[in-house]
Amino acid sequence: MKCCIHVLTFVLLAVAITGCVTPGETSADYILQGSVQNMINANEIAQGHPFGGRVVDTKVLSVDAGTITESWHVKRGAKTVTYTVKLTPSPEGGTDIAMSLPEEDRE
Repeated sequence: MKCCIHVLTFVLLAVAITGCVTPGETSADYILQGSVQNMINANEIAQGHPFGGRVVDTKVLSVDAGTITESWHVKRGAKTVTYTVKLTPSPEGGTDIAMSLPEEDRE
């Protein structure tokens, strides 16, 4: 019983820290959503936005040979930027994440 309480506490804390549940249409479960959000926040901080980014929408764009391509729309100040995220089942288990930076950040 004590173990179940610790697991539940960890899951609730993980959801609170990552800001999940992500709005919109994503195929990612809440743990994977948190991983993608962490990658987005790392880029947002690197771009000079100290509080990271707030995901305001997601959309599944395509599914091809097991890879799901999604757009993640992030509020950055007064504007919204779009990250392209590819989620691919890993042969070792889990999911591989590939992310393309917003157009504004590609220099």
